[in-house]
Order: sequence, then C-alpha cells, then structure tokens
Amino acid sequence: MELTINPTDYRPRLIIWEIACSCLEGNSSIKKFNTKECFTIMDSIAEISKPIIVLASNYSENSKCDPLDRADIVDILLYGNSLGLKMIVETSGEKLTPDLRSVLKTIGTKCIRILINDHIKEDIESKFVQNEKFNKLDNLINQLKSEGFEIQLGIVLNSFNERELLFIVDYAVQKSSKGIYFHLQNPKSSSKLKKISYNKEEAINWIANQKKLLPDDMYFSPQCIKYGIKHKEDEENGETTNHTTHWCLSGKTFAYINGKGEVQICNSIKNVCGDLRKTNLSFAQIWYNSEIFNWLRYNNFSCTETQISLTRPIPKSSESKEIYENI
Repeated sequence: MELTINPTDYRPRLIIWEIACSCLEGNSSIKKFNTKECFTIMDSIAEISKPIIVLASNYSENSKCDPLDRADIVDILLYGNSLGLKMIVETSGEKLTPDLRSVLKTIGTKCIRILINDHIKEDIESKFVQNEKFNKLDNLINQLKSEGFEIQLGIVLNSFNERELLFIVDYAVQKSSKGIYFHLQNPKSSSKLKKISYNKEEAINWIANQKKLLPDDMYFSPQCIKYGIKHKEDEENGETTNHTTHWCLSGKTFAYINGKGEVQICNSIKNVCGDLRKTNLSFAQIWYNSEIFNWLRYNNFSCTETQISLTRPIPKSSESKEIYENI
C-alpha cells in the first residue's frame, strides 16, 4: 500500500506536554528538560503551527508532580505566549497562590485548568460533600472567576462511575466552567490493571450522549478524539440512519509529549512516535516523519481501532520519509 502525504494538510492544534513527571524521580539517566530545552521545543512547534499547549503532569494515581513545581514555569509560559502559542497550565491548584495568579495574569495566561479527581462527591443533604478538598476547590474556582480567568476542569478517568460523573458535570455547569477535559486510561498499558477496569469505548460513548445535554459552548470530551455523525444507508428499506461516532486525532491535530521527551499517540495509547532527545529537540521532525502519525492520517480510526491497528506492521510509504527536510 503506497501512501502519499502533503505535510501542510496536518498541523497540531493541541499538544499535551508532561512537563512535570514522577517517572523521572530517582532516574539519573533521564533528566527533565531544562528551561532552554523547553524553549527550543516550543520554537520547533511554533514553526509549523500555533497550537494550544497544555502543560501537565503525568496522570498516574501516585503522581505528586505538578507543573507549578517547576521554578521556571512562568518563564516557559511567558516564552510560549510570546511565540503565539496558547499556553494552559493543568494543575491540582494547591500551588496557585494569589501572588502566582497575579503573575500569570500579568504574562497573559488567561486560562487555568484544575484537576478535580476525588474532590467532588455526592451528599444527600448538601448535594456535594463539604470536606476540606471540596471547599478548597470551590474557593479557588470562585477566586479564579473573580480574577477573570477562564476555568476548565480536568478529570483522569481511572474508573467509570456514571452517577459520580454526573455530579461533577452538575458542578461544572454551576461554576460556568468552559469545559470538562477527560484523560482516558487504558488498562492494557497500565500497571494498575486492577484499578482501571472500565470499558473505554463505553466511556467515550457515554460522554458523547451527555454532550447533547450541555451548553453548546461547553467543551466536554477527551481531547484526543473528535465526535461526529456517521450516516449508514439501508438499501433494503431505502432509509438512512445516523449515529454518533468518534475518530482518533493523533497525528492529525493532536500529539502527546510524555515526561521522558517521547512523542506518543496519547496518554492512553503509549506507542512512541519519536523521541525529542534524538531529534535535537525538533518536534516538527517527529510530527512530519513519524510512520505512525502518517499511518493514522490516512485512517479515521476510533480509539480502539487505533490501538488494534498498531499491533500490526504499518505499511511503508516511500514518500513520507524525511518530509520535514523538504518543506
């Protein structure tokens, strides 16, 4: 199968970057990117697009890392903003002091995403359990709103409980959140197999059904997929049926940089598409030359189909090699 590609047809619109990662703790062979290296990576990204960049930690349940732990986080945000990138910090919120919020606002950071895992629980009398975690979250969101920040909420789906998620949705709507951003976990790629046991396709379909009930301007989805309507012709009855489906966006508009500096499909599907440490920190080179990305661009796979397709040999393309050098 011969594949051809026009590199300019595909540009990243969203990159999640694990800029703080617990996997590097105690690992002397791999160091986190320093400030200058982060700048170089962002320079390379800005060469091909001006995407949203979400600075995150890794999504392990045991991770204690937070992007705001980095002493240079303000410098990284400021540099990204100067390149025209839309920089977003995804944080637990514990380090968002009034002074830091003031600095973030000064450098042009308009959006904050708060990870809310285990913060919102159902209570029969007060609707939400009024514990310390919830009260801190609620106070922080109220402060951010009063200071003019756009609020986004992030959820790592380590389990799938419809009722619990509906209470989170209710809270997000009450707080006028601009969106709930889901981070799917994959049991087959997780060391916590017993803890992560939900059906990923079931969760994706549930999210699609809930989207229909929410305000049109509220984002509600995993960021690595796109929902759409699929039409199916019934020739026997002469009827057309429509149903909601989804497509993997990796390599088309989405990429994920893990804490080791590897560019992978997403948080859930960890196939490595390239290593920034082996390309002189060139994201553009990986984006255009990755065989995996090029393969995905020719296929509107669902999340599960993407994962299955990558268990087989990828068709080679004589025209997809060293594209970046010829742009």
